[in-house]
Amino acid sequence: MLKNLHLVYGGEPLLTKEAIQSLKDKIKKADYNDYVVVKIIDHKSWESLLSQLATCDMFAEKRLFEVHLTTSNIYRKLSKEILQLAKAIPINTMLCFVTDKLTTKEFDIDWIKYINQYGQLHPCKPIPHNKWHQFVLTRFKDLGYMPNNDVLDYFANFYEGNISELANSLNILQTQIPKGQLNTEMALGVLFDDPIYEVFDLVDAILLQDQARILRLIKGLRALQIEPSIVLWAILREIRLFIRLKIAQNNQANTGTIASKLGIWSNKKPLYLQLIQAFSIKQLEQLIHQAVAIDNTIKGIKSKNVWDDLLNLALQCAGNFQVKMEGITI
Repeated sequence: MLKNLHLVYGGEPLLTKEAIQSLKDKIKKADYNDYVVVKIIDHKSWESLLSQLATCDMFAEKRLFEVHLTTSNIYRKLSKEILQLAKAIPINTMLCFVTDKLTTKEFDIDWIKYINQYGQLHPCKPIPHNKWHQFVLTRFKDLGYMPNNDVLDYFANFYEGNISELANSLNILQTQIPKGQLNTEMALGVLFDDPIYEVFDLVDAILLQDQARILRLIKGLRALQIEPSIVLWAILREIRLFIRLKIAQNNQANTGTIASKLGIWSNKKPLYLQLIQAFSIKQLEQLIHQAVAIDNTIKGIKSKNVWDDLLNLALQCAGNFQVKMEGITI
């Protein structure tokens, strides 16, 4: 049964918009045909809302009032009045209050407790880091996609915390890729056009330990204006594979079998197994630390030449720990 009292809270813009839209979609099926948005900034605007509600009677159109309580100061001052209204909603009327973040103590405010008990709460809070991967996976599934782990890792890392940009990219995928299984080439190829395949060429150059080709490809990726985060993601993915294979090797496990389980193609297994001979676990962990530093540069936490750092990281992944090149940007 559709309730006539709602509270959307949390302050995350896209989730708030989606929660309200979901409610609007539901009321259309319940023959609601009028929709009013009100912003409460003071007692005067509250009185204006009450005046509009007073026109609601049993013969009026069904109406949804979307009531934005713009600051915590407002809904604290009007707490008594909001509770009175929540207990006596006019006939043929639905109220949806909208607020930003609520503190734990604010859930003890009487009118919020009342909505929690007799209405419905719609949390729209920013997604915490430890739940972000699951949130991204859920968004994929809601659209009918089943991404592989590489796609999930890329989207989770590239759009971390930015729900609007994530949603925009998923909407693009939805217009060009049918529902079902989703791999890296499909997803990134749609979002970034053909030049994205240069990134996979870079991975091949690392596996072949072809330093000249690595340099050429990094310059090319820079010239094509490929996002540095995509290049970093591809390199970091290889480092993680190296670590898992190296651990297996150190434990005298069957590295060929492990490589298969990791999704490494048969024709590339020898390249991986040969390359990991050049590393110790400590060196590979150091590469992870370098990747984290580059990620900080990309996010603006540090000010450095990110393309120089990506080149050096790629060369070291190819087994060359001595070289350090600078000034490769065009």
